[in-house]
Amino acid sequence: MKIINPAFYQLKGVSPSTEEGKKEGASGPSFSEILENSSVKQSAHGPSAVAGSHPLGQVETLNPAQKEALAKGEEILGLLGHLGKMLEASDLSGSTARSAADALSSRVNELRFMRDSLDASDPLRDTLDEIGTVSIVEQVKITRGDYG
Repeated sequence: MKIINPAFYQLKGVSPSTEEGKKEGASGPSFSEILENSSVKQSAHGPSAVAGSHPLGQVETLNPAQKEALAKGEEILGLLGHLGKMLEASDLSGSTARSAADALSSRVNELRFMRDSLDASDPLRDTLDEIGTVSIVEQVKITRGDYG
């Protein structure tokens, strides 16, 4: 739903109908033309030039503690994804749910330990906090019986 504020148009001295009329006509090349031009430019440079450039620029290297914490976070996200698939299939029994909650609990404790070993200014700590929070919420939902 689009809400038009008439006071805004009165201040600008433009009516809402003329403002909307400007949006209808698009100038410039279409998306397909831009895509084709981009493809032609990439193929002209060859695959090695495209593969060698990194879209985000310089990549910082991770220290071993960060790599380990990141791997544990990915493991927990994988477990949450598996749990989600089980919930979608309505194939979650009480014992399976409890074992999933126990697995989440143990991995979150490990993740908390790894997070605490990182520097206080490390931005990875925030990501690990979010993963831990989602995991604990799901563990509580399972324990409380929300899914069963």
